[in-house]
Amino acid sequence: MCVFGISELHISGISELHISGISELHISGISELHISGISEMHISGISELHIFGISELHIFGISELHIFGISEVHIFGISELHISGISELHISGISELHIFGISELHIFGISELHIFGISELHIFGISELHISGISELHISGIPELHIFGISEVHIFGISELPISGISELHISGISELHISGISELHISGISEVHIFGISELHIFGISEVHIFGISELHISGTSELHIFGISELHISGISELHISGTSELHIFGISELHIFEWCLNEILQKQDGKAWNEYTWLRKGLL
Repeated sequence: MCVFGISELHISGISELHISGISELHISGISELHISGISEMHISGISELHIFGISELHIFGISELHIFGISEVHIFGISELHISGISELHISGISELHIFGISELHIFGISELHIFGISELHIFGISELHISGISELHISGIPELHIFGISEVHIFGISELPISGISELHISGISELHISGISELHISGISEVHIFGISELHIFGISEVHIFGISELHISGTSELHIFGISELHISGISELHISGTSELHIFGISELHIFEWCLNEILQKQDGKAWNEYTWLRKGLL
């Protein structure tokens, strides 16, 4: 099924919309695509879904949006992609999800966003990525999650952000990464986390941050790393923690800092006396 070569396409005012049982669905060559005012929208049972070559794509004002049971999803070559005003957004049961080549991607004003049960998730080649105004954002059950080659990433104004059950998480090649204004941030149950090649990484204005149950955590090749304005920061149950190749590291304005014994011993083994003295001074300044 192919939909292409349309200047403006508006789909709205529908109670229930079901798109399923299609081998390949291609949507391309549309200047503006607006999908809104739908109570329930289900996209499932499609082998391949390709959405590309669209100047502006707006998806908003939908009560429930379910995207599941699709082998491959490719979303690329879109100037602006706006997803907003959705009560519940569920993305699951997809073998491969590729999102790339988008100038601006805005996801906001969503009550619940669930992303799970995806074999491979690749997000790359995006100029600006904004995720905000979401009550609950759940990311889990993804063997491999790759986020790279993005100029600016802004994640803020989210009540709860749990990230868990992921084998490998790679975040790289991003000019600026800002994570702020989140009530609770939980990162757990991930075998390997790699954060590298980021010019500026800012984590601030978060009530509680919990990082635990991770086998290996690597942070490297970051010019500036700023962690501040956090009420409680808990780091525990990590086998190996590597922080290297960072020009500037600032950790301040944290009310409570908890680094558990088994994690701390591993850190101490990797630090020389001078580095540990600086860390002790910094920790005293925090508490």
